[in-house]
Amino acid sequence: ERSLFRDVHWTRQSPNGKWFASYAKDRLVPFANFDSQHFGVHIGAIDGSWILILAPNGEEGLAWSPDSKQIAYSVLSGGVGRSGSGYYRSQLPSTEILTVGMDGSNMDYVLERAGVWEINDWSPDGKKLLLWHKLTDVPSENAITPVGELVEYNLGQAIASRKERLPPKMQRGDKWAATLDRFLKTIVLGTPSLAPQRARYSPDGKHIAIVYLNSAKPGL
Repeated sequence: ERSLFRDVHWTRQSPNGKWFASYAKDRLVPFANFDSQHFGVHIGAIDGSWILILAPNGEEGLAWSPDSKQIAYSVLSGGVGRSGSGYYRSQLPSTEILTVGMDGSNMDYVLERAGVWEINDWSPDGKKLLLWHKLTDVPSENAITPVGELVEYNLGQAIASRKERLPPKMQRGDKWAATLDRFLKTIVLGTPSLAPQRARYSPDGKHIAIVYLNSAKPGL
């Protein structure tokens, strides 16, 4: 046995069962130097024969493409970081969502949005991303409950629209981001008493399983 990472938060196995992707701390960084900047997206073989840091600035949510060839992840900007109690910010945050090949090739910025957005899943047909969008924080008895919404992003249609409407040099940035609302569909809007936290597509892509946090009943 050997330690691959420290303080692993999330690990997702690839659909083909050969690889894994984890949001974790680099095991080579001394404990005394750990902070939020040492978290990132790591990938590797299930048997531990190889690992690499795919995105040192990647955030917690990530998803495999159905063919196991790409990973979608998010990056926060705008003075945003993490503290022990969650997100903190020196100014309004924004999120960039990217897709990238397992070897780091073919990186593509597929969504840019104000606020905090995390990836929950990639649809089995490869055409949609399931996202969690943070709306606000609600204090409860012993904790702070993040309240957000689950949003489905029609990735296939958005990328097709980008290629049709804009020349290559303008296929990332404000002119494209301003056209994306029509490809975002709210699935569930959270409330302070019942806030969606995580969601996954069913294998056939026809249903979505959702985990809720009930702030009125801490621990549930």
